[in-house]
Amino acid sequence: MAVEIEFSNVIILKRALEQKYPGGVDAFSLSDIPNYIEDLYLIRVGYMSTAESVNLSDQLKECGLIFDASPESEVAVIDVQSSVDWLDAGNIDNYRCCWLKGSDSGALIPINPGIILRCPRALYDQIEELVATENVALIRELPGKEDYLDPFELLLFSHGEAKNRVGVIGDINNDSSIGLFLYEDIQRRRKCLIDANLTKKLTSLFKNHGAV
Repeated sequence: MAVEIEFSNVIILKRALEQKYPGGVDAFSLSDIPNYIEDLYLIRVGYMSTAESVNLSDQLKECGLIFDASPESEVAVIDVQSSVDWLDAGNIDNYRCCWLKGSDSGALIPINPGIILRCPRALYDQIEELVATENVALIRELPGKEDYLDPFELLLFSHGEAKNRVGVIGDINNDSSIGLFLYEDIQRRRKCLIDANLTKKLTSLFKNHGAV
């Protein structure tokens, strides 16, 4: 498998993190880091600046991971135009990505797209029936005080083990279009592949029925 990359990326050997980071990969995935994805061998954390990536890498070095220019390094800072000896890089499905050298690039693990779609009110009103055609279950919930962007409803989609939590914004009292945005669930970062596949399925379905 391959992890998508953009801007500045910290790439970490998963086996090294499991062995050396306190609490292993599970604990790291729950920490205050942005844009986390993983495949079978690698973890990717993304930033807008190289300085932020180097700062995280230095923190990992303090935990015992190797972060240097040698082939034995277990952490790398790369962008879309650079790589290191122990990684391969290329394009899959028109996305820039990297994977562990010697492994099969396989399927792409995409960065959470945070879908933001504008949907016709008719689509929203019939959304249960629509997603049921793809064997996707839907539960509607009222938002909590902690939910940002002030949604008037939450849509909890599930398909097998995959889950997406989507906020609905707009005017609840008229027939105007509404907006859908995807919440990141830190607790589900290690389920990034299956959750991203559900996001892709829902995005395609909604766009085929008038969402933009």
